[in-house]
Amino acid sequence: MHGSQQRIESVSVTGPQVEYELPAKAVILCAGGFQASTEMRARYLGPNADLMKVRGSKHDTGEVLQMALALGAKSAGHWQGAHATPVDTTFPDVEVSNNANRYSYMFGITVNTLGTRFFDEGEAEHSYTYAKTGWAVLGQPGGVAYQIFDQKGLPLLIANRYVHATPTEAPTIDELARKLGLEPAVLQHTVEEFNNAVPDSPPLDPTKPDGRATVGVQPKKSNWAMKIDQPPFCAYPVTCGITFTFGGVEINTHGQVVNTGGQPIRGLFASGDIMGLFYHNYPSCSGQTRNLVFGMIAGKSAANSLHGW
Repeated sequence: MHGSQQRIESVSVTGPQVEYELPAKAVILCAGGFQASTEMRARYLGPNADLMKVRGSKHDTGEVLQMALALGAKSAGHWQGAHATPVDTTFPDVEVSNNANRYSYMFGITVNTLGTRFFDEGEAEHSYTYAKTGWAVLGQPGGVAYQIFDQKGLPLLIANRYVHATPTEAPTIDELARKLGLEPAVLQHTVEEFNNAVPDSPPLDPTKPDGRATVGVQPKKSNWAMKIDQPPFCAYPVTCGITFTFGGVEINTHGQVVNTGGQPIRGLFASGDIMGLFYHNYPSCSGQTRNLVFGMIAGKSAANSLHGW
């Protein structure tokens, strides 16, 4: 950064054996968010965020984002928010593969370690809810929950994901609870209460929100309510997996990073997770759309800036 004009002139590089500088009239920041930093997750994302599994790269630890802010870049986005999904508890803590995804919660019920339900499993298609459902799981005791299905729900699961899991199976809810380490009476009550709230109509339609909602139970299940009554019953343990953080730097319509005074920092552009863009929730694939759109804008603007733009 150069003087009061706030212009990028070079990038300092620390290598294994030497430090050096690369002269640069334009720099595009594409270094990701801070999802792989345990310390930053704890600082910004709240209780138990340091316990999240990391679905993405172990290198997304926020150093470049912090350097940009220290240089005077303006922050933007939801700094206490992140894309966080339900993933298998048995997978590694970092760089969790998509095989750990457990996104078919719409076709069963999810209970915490106390044996009770805690969110609307049928609010909408998983594409609109999966990125916040990990948060719901993280907020439960121990940050762990169990997705429970009967033989009607199992054929509806996203097979290419659940095939990589080994469920706990039992012929009765009582035995399933004991295998999971849950209080059998509580889980039995949860299932019975849920089953009694499932209506006979409209008919189940797993291809779209069908309005088949529970009545008289909290939390409500808004769609795809089916009784859990056909054994054997299966349970999949899930926890929270973070994909990327929502807090980042602010950019203008040219992809330029702006300073805290709202003025563009000359020569500095950004795209991807390091941008602050999302708030609260995230519809599926909108992150990749963001990357495509703003990557093209930042690249074109950076090239134009080399010619006096």
